[in-house]
Amino acid sequence: MYEYFEVIQRVLDNKRHLLSNLVIGQRSFKKIRDQIMANNLEWICKKLYPNEKFIIWAHNAHIYKNYETLLFKYKPMGSLINSDIVNKSYYIGLFMYEGKAALNNRTIYNLSKPSKKSLEDYMNHNKSLISFLDLSNTSLNDYNKWIFNKTLILESGTIEKFITPAEQLDGIFFINSFTPSNL
Repeated sequence: MYEYFEVIQRVLDNKRHLLSNLVIGQRSFKKIRDQIMANNLEWICKKLYPNEKFIIWAHNAHIYKNYETLLFKYKPMGSLINSDIVNKSYYIGLFMYEGKAALNNRTIYNLSKPSKKSLEDYMNHNKSLISFLDLSNTSLNDYNKWIFNKTLILESGTIEKFITPAEQLDGIFFINSFTPSNL
């Protein structure tokens, strides 16, 4: 029962911290938000479930485990996590080929067409409508070099970005034709 009160207290502290930092600007706010997310994940891993392994699955931009922007020195939550937790966790990214998605405010938007030799293009060669690729036990060969090299992706299905998939994620969920939920 005590854990419930700790979780409630943590949520209230997080809300207070976020609200007090809303005025600092979008870039700084994102850094603070990801640091709070990392602190929360570490707290859950160490305090609530200290002997468990974890699957980390959230928006891709938050979970990359070895990423930093050059210009603004922004590191997402996944890159801020203690290495002990990273090593006992499994990071899953979600990628889409075509269709529509929704923003947090439920605004629906069209996904962009992926470029040739992008992660989405490589994953689309699989004939399944939904697939999963485990990167954690994948060895380099002539067919999967893109997993170990800088590869173009569409962040949120619209923003071109380069990542090295094997450095950022342990697994990839891929959906060929995506539709937002009706909830």
